[in-house]
Formats: sequence, structure tokens, C-alpha cells
Amino acid sequence: MLSIKELRDKCQGSKIKYDTWYGKHFARKVSIYLTFVFIKLGFSANTVTGLFLFSGIVSAILFSLGSRTSMLAGALVLQLWYILDHSDGEVARYRDEVSLTGSYFDYLTHYIVHPLVFIGLGWGFLKSTGNMGYLLSGITGAFGMMICGLISDLKEIVAYRSKKVYPGADIIRGQQGKKVSTSLASRIFSAVYIAVTFPVIMNTIAVFSLVDFLFRIRITAAVLVFYSVLISMIWVLRMIVIISKRRVDAEINISY
Repeated sequence: MLSIKELRDKCQGSKIKYDTWYGKHFARKVSIYLTFVFIKLGFSANTVTGLFLFSGIVSAILFSLGSRTSMLAGALVLQLWYILDHSDGEVARYRDEVSLTGSYFDYLTHYIVHPLVFIGLGWGFLKSTGNMGYLLSGITGAFGMMICGLISDLKEIVAYRSKKVYPGADIIRGQQGKKVSTSLASRIFSAVYIAVTFPVIMNTIAVFSLVDFLFRIRITAAVLVFYSVLISMIWVLRMIVIISKRRVDAEINISY
């Protein structure tokens, strides 16, 4: 009979070192048990990714209902969403189903759920307060999340297309294996950038949703506005730096 320890060794292994702190110390601890159940039920990796997508949509819908109870429920379902994000890969590794299509589905799910969380929050606070500004904040945050993802992922698309246009070209990671010296400003920016990514956003929403539920207040609404402004500043600054300093050329060299 397959044990949890054996499952961890086969499905997590070296993958953990690439995970976030929260992923290593929480999500991976829980996801393996769900993975065990999914394997026993005969679920494929893509089926689990489908559940991953569904749970993210349910979370956004709960946020959109606007009550303190539904907001807290949405935050809890979002925790499940993050755990399932780990389980689909674990099932894929167990069943030897790791594929480009599976990775594509996983990336697509993030691009769908991240913006929906902000739109759901914005709509929910519009319903509960009547303030249209919260919906605008939600839309702004959703747009910013999409752009932040594209700024990172488009570098890979550019490299792929260059390779496609020039079949003989070699893609060389310019900074791979090198110790990169960063300034204090760069380190601060990196820390702030991490703060506007998942799971940090997800956990911040969870904490303040719980505070709102317990003390009958609306701090999470202010958190939504704060994030929408911060994310907008981050993606604009990151785009300017990447283009002005030719970071794509520094990270991905095309040898023709």
C-alpha cells in the first residue's frame, strides 16, 4: 500500500526547493493528503487542475456576495485553491503525466483566478457599501495582476518566437549560474514585488477577512484599495526598468 512518505518522495522531492515559504511549510504539508485521495479516486492531473480552477472561481463568487461571512468563506476557499495548485503537479508526477499542456492549463488557471479575486472583492464591497470606487479598485487590481504576470511570462514567449523565426539560434540564459549583485533599491523593490504576488495577497486577504468577521469592521476594503494602487505602481515601474535597462537581453541571449 502506498504510504504518504513514499508519495512525498515521489511527488514532491526536489520540487519543494522551488516553492514559496508558505508552499513549503503549509501547502505541501496538506496537499499530499489530497493528492493521495485523488490518486485513489483515479483522477488525472488535468482533472485536479480543473478542480483548482473551479475552487478559484467559487472563491471569487463568494467574495462578490459582499457579506463578512461570504468574504471569510471566499478567503478560506482561496486557501484550498492554493493547496490544489500543488496537488495537480503531484498527481502529474505520480502518474508520469507531466506535459506542456498540463503546464499551460496550470498557467491559464492563474491568469483567470488572480484577476477574478480582485473583481470579486471589488463587486462585493460595492454591494455592501454602495461605493463604486471599490469596484474600480477591483478592476484596477485585476488588470495589474494580469500585466504583472505577462511582464514575466512574455520574456519566455519572446525567446520561443526568436527560436522559431531563427531555427539555428541558441537560447542562452545570460545570468544563469552567476552571482548577481543587486543594489539596496533593487532588493527593496523585489521585497515589495513579492508582497503583491500570491500567496502573500491571498494570506493578507484571509487575515483581514477574519478580522472583519470577528470585529464587524471593513478593513479588507482598505486592503483592496491599497493593493490596487501598489500593484499599478509595481507593474509600471517594472516595465520601465526591464525595457530601459534591456533586462530581457541580459537574461536571455539569442545566439544566431
